[in-house]
Amino acid sequence: SYCVMDSGVKKEDSWWYTFRSVIIFGKIKTIADKKEKIDRLTYLGDKFFPTHEETVREIDRLLDKTEVFEITIDHISGKIVREK
Repeated sequence: SYCVMDSGVKKEDSWWYTFRSVIIFGKIKTIADKKEKIDRLTYLGDKFFPTHEETVREIDRLLDKTEVFEITIDHISGKIVREK
């Protein structure tokens, strides 16, 4: 499983936070093929780095230190929790 949650929101007059989370159940595998790894990192990097050139530079610099995983989702569950 893999879980992600936000940083929470606290109302001004309250002491508790409200969080949203999502948990994914499924199978995970490591992407070992170098070309496939570069393709997936390029796709992701181009979404977040200002330029494609920066994406390529970071991949070249860190490729051997980076693991890429693929999750095949069987089930997703989400919730909102008020911590009190």
